[in-house]
Amino acid sequence: MKFFQMPDPFGEMPVEARRALLRTAAAKAHASFETEYPKLADWFDTYDPLYLLSFCAYYFLTAPQGVDKEAMDGELDFASFHLELLQAFALMRPRGGTPQPLGARAQDLKSSLKDLSDSLKFDGMDLPLDISEADLHKRIVLAHMRGQTFAVRNWAYPEQTLGHLKSMFSGVLSEVIAAEYDGVSIARAIDALNTLCDESEDRLNLHIDCLRPVLTADDFESVCARYKEALPDIVSDLEGMLGIYNEACHGNLKWFKMALLAHSDLRLPDIHKFSLDDVVHAYGEESGRVGLRKLLTAWSFQFGDLCERDPKHFLYSNPVLRQPFIRLGEDHFYWVLSCIYSHMLPGMLEVLIPKEHRDRYMATRSTYLEDQTEKAFRKAFPDGKIYRGSKFRLDPSTLTVYENDVLVIIDSTAIVVECKSNMVDPPARRGAEYRLADTLEDLVVVAAQQAQRFAQFLKENPHGHAFETKSGNINRVNASHLLRFIPISITYENLGFVSSNLKELVAAGLIVSGQPLIPSICLTDLEVVLETLDSQAERIHYLARRAEIERAMDYFGDELDLFAFYTDTAFNIGEWEQGGRHINMALMSKELDPYFVAKADGVSVPKPSLRITLWWRAILTQIEEKRIDFWTEIAYVFLNISYQDQQKFEESFHKLRKQVLSGAIRHKHNWVEMLSGTHPNKRYGVLGIPYRSLRREERMDMMNRMAAEFDTKSPVFGTVVLAVDVDSPQYPYDALLFRPGHAPGATDFSRVGLGTRNRSERNFHLKDPRLRR
Repeated sequence: MKFFQMPDPFGEMPVEARRALLRTAAAKAHASFETEYPKLADWFDTYDPLYLLSFCAYYFLTAPQGVDKEAMDGELDFASFHLELLQAFALMRPRGGTPQPLGARAQDLKSSLKDLSDSLKFDGMDLPLDISEADLHKRIVLAHMRGQTFAVRNWAYPEQTLGHLKSMFSGVLSEVIAAEYDGVSIARAIDALNTLCDESEDRLNLHIDCLRPVLTADDFESVCARYKEALPDIVSDLEGMLGIYNEACHGNLKWFKMALLAHSDLRLPDIHKFSLDDVVHAYGEESGRVGLRKLLTAWSFQFGDLCERDPKHFLYSNPVLRQPFIRLGEDHFYWVLSCIYSHMLPGMLEVLIPKEHRDRYMATRSTYLEDQTEKAFRKAFPDGKIYRGSKFRLDPSTLTVYENDVLVIIDSTAIVVECKSNMVDPPARRGAEYRLADTLEDLVVVAAQQAQRFAQFLKENPHGHAFETKSGNINRVNASHLLRFIPISITYENLGFVSSNLKELVAAGLIVSGQPLIPSICLTDLEVVLETLDSQAERIHYLARRAEIERAMDYFGDELDLFAFYTDTAFNIGEWEQGGRHINMALMSKELDPYFVAKADGVSVPKPSLRITLWWRAILTQIEEKRIDFWTEIAYVFLNISYQDQQKFEESFHKLRKQVLSGAIRHKHNWVEMLSGTHPNKRYGVLGIPYRSLRREERMDMMNRMAAEFDTKSPVFGTVVLAVDVDSPQYPYDALLFRPGHAPGATDFSRVGLGTRNRSERNFHLKDPRLRR
């Protein structure tokens, strides 16, 4: 991957000048909003709001299947949140306007909405003149976070969302909703909504298909005939159409076709209209009619319902995301936002939970998060041991009892997991300083403290433990062989960019400095990571390096952006990791989308995978299959070698191997060596020995000696030695040796009883498969 360094746009600009620049931008944004917002009334007085919404959805958001405009262009000039804003603004007043095409004013509407949303982003930067530099930084970070969270429009991939919500809202929550909504099955209601989404898409495609012959017609008569076929219910008026052709279109057939398309656009609202009968049919059971009517009413606004709302809050806390339907009559509804159905569904379901059952909902949500986290780790680490709900005391003499949510132990690695199901309320999403600080305290800081506490406890007590649990089971955990501890937090909510780059939040004072920084990953993102990576070693490496990246690197992106970056680099990015430069990896997650979208559609698309050479992958596979003690540490070394260095090492090794085969060598023993690693201060050694005619003891003695010599001259975090018999090689190697490093910060093997006095005792061998016991 190539990196391109961009200069700081502020350069050496003094703080006072930066303040003035931001105040000027805020003043312009405020003036723009005060100017543009009243103009919306003109749009709604002139045009039917349902037509405006449908027109924007059709012309500005529709794309051919498989085409992602944002991935192609790097941004969207009209996104779904613009449509949400338009709907919220429309619901602030009674329905007005008349059925007439937008025509040439379409671009004006698009620009007006963009200007309004942009002005809302910057309006909050109208800062006091005497604001301190620290508060200025905080305000900039808050604005930055707001700007990145409002546009997040998916909790997960749609299939993930539907699967999780149907599962979580079964059982107790299903009973609560059924009691409130006349026996409606929420699982069937979710499926019915999905059917309505498909119906909207089918209507959209039918509309396009019917009009396509009109565009291909060659003369006036054919255009008129095909338009009548496309819309058979229109009144046939050939003479009137001829008048339009000759007078309004000046005999230009292309203009005439465009006029007919503009006329057909008046039918676009029908694509998104549904009756209660339609919903009952999709639900599949007539007995649900009464409950479904109540359900749809709970999810709906009527025109004028939002007249008392503050329009400046719509950008970050839009009520139509929880109540996306517009109620047109007793049993008729309009749903243009079905295009982001999976994003809205979590909030829509929360609306259905009565206040008196909120505690049950939060308890269910908490249990579900822990259950699914445990399930995900069990599937990802079949050779590991999973422990749930371990209770422990830091001091046996104290009464304070702590509890860990999930502990994963595989070989010498412990993944310490804390689950946080807290909700992010609208003020926090709007970037309200104190609410956001409280949210980060609950979801990030407390989770980090809890995970670090248990990891430190296991580290300081390297022996067997018998932890009690709420269920009454005993978790018997042997901590005597643990070397690597990976604390992480798993959240139910997807915080997008907020949960990434915690260093910036600390620097801005939104998180108290001195707190441990650990990865905070949404459950659905965790599932994507664990499913995509091919081996247990890769999953461990990602989580371990993810924690290191969080502490060291300055970057911009959400979890899946970071993960897509990992699949390309394995986080082996040299000096870029050490901070001082900001890496923008936003939208890199688009590289993952084709696989997961195609998978949901039943289409075969190659799965993304970590970029490593075939030889490296074979080595890692064999290490994992043999699973000797500390195999995860051995695999960790190989994964910390960049793809380019893997290629260089392999090329040098095969060149030497040919020389050994041909006898064109001077010395009895020959090898290649490489010093590589994640960055200049964290190096690993890789040695390769092509040999012939060596007994097993001679080979091991030579490997030990070479590793010791390399270790002496190059302080490293670990060394691996590969040996290959050139006469009868066993792919990918005949023998492998691992020697722990002694550079400052290297993994301390002394805690598992392997001291530093006799270094030869600290070597670990993966033996020839023919000699494996």
